[in-house]
Amino acid sequence: SDSYFQHGVGDLTLMLSWSDVYEQSEDGLSNVHLYARAGLMIPTSERRNQDNLLSIPLGNDRAWGLPLVGGMDLYFENKLRIGASTDILLLFNEDGERRLRTKTEQTELLIPRSTMATREPGTQLRISLIGERTKIADVMDIGIAYQGSFRSEDKFSIDDPAWDDADTGIVNSSERFQETSYHNLIGHVGLNWDDADGSRFAPKIDLFYKYPLKRGKRVATYKTIGANVCFNF
Repeated sequence: SDSYFQHGVGDLTLMLSWSDVYEQSEDGLSNVHLYARAGLMIPTSERRNQDNLLSIPLGNDRAWGLPLVGGMDLYFENKLRIGASTDILLLFNEDGERRLRTKTEQTELLIPRSTMATREPGTQLRISLIGERTKIADVMDIGIAYQGSFRSEDKFSIDDPAWDDADTGIVNSSERFQETSYHNLIGHVGLNWDDADGSRFAPKIDLFYKYPLKRGKRVATYKTIGANVCFNF
């Protein structure tokens, strides 16, 4: 059988960032790091091929977006770091040809009718919380983090007289347009020789274990063990 191969570029993102560190001298708190980022996501990727079941969007399916990030890190004198961050992606409405359900008995794999429709993309939200003990024996970091991701449902509206018989509820009932979410707990142990001996060669090794706190909502989640290795010269 013929295989399917897809390649291309994703969306282009332009970002502006701000950060500042405020020194503290009370209750063991050393300093507070605040940061924020905002930008524009430009749809440079191709639209998903509506006639190929295996096709996937390499970006946001031609929707413009506004990525927003904000966070805070607290650094304590005992080398403890506690942080929190929020990532939000706001996507604008976009028009394009879509294959949409018009009957409840239609499956996700066979949707014969297509029309021009306006998509109101769901908002994407990611929340991260982290606690970390750094510079143990000058080279080791140990931490645990929570990562939660939420995406609201996509909604479609049709302005085509030929689709006057289409029920809006059925059109928007496809599982692939519904909200998604997942919740992960991530533990990691890192070894960083960057500041240990002042040498120019500074390897970094990070081992992590990701544990799903609950089954993802329309997202496949797995227990994962992995490692990152980096060499700085």
